Amino acid sequence: MFPERRVDFTNAEFRAKTSFHGAIFGDVPAFFDAKLHEDTDFGRVEWAKSETHDMWLDYSIRAWERLELIMSRLEKPLD
Repeated sequence: MFPERRVDFTNAEFRAKTSFHGAIFGDVPAFFDAKLHEDTDFGRVEWAKSETHDMWLDYSIRAWERLELIMSRLEKPLD
């Protein structure tokens, strides 16, 4: 069972330049098995703070790790 998500890009494929610049994510975004274009911009994004509940925390950690891995493959780890 997963917590309810407001932003779910699971299995999405971004084939062109994608900008999340200045976006506000109210919850942890899900990018599991997503393919991001190499020109993906996460500049000035406002990220949600993880909930302290164990289920949310476990899910949040997995979601952030996945996004970090994707951005690392694009050689943009600081974005």
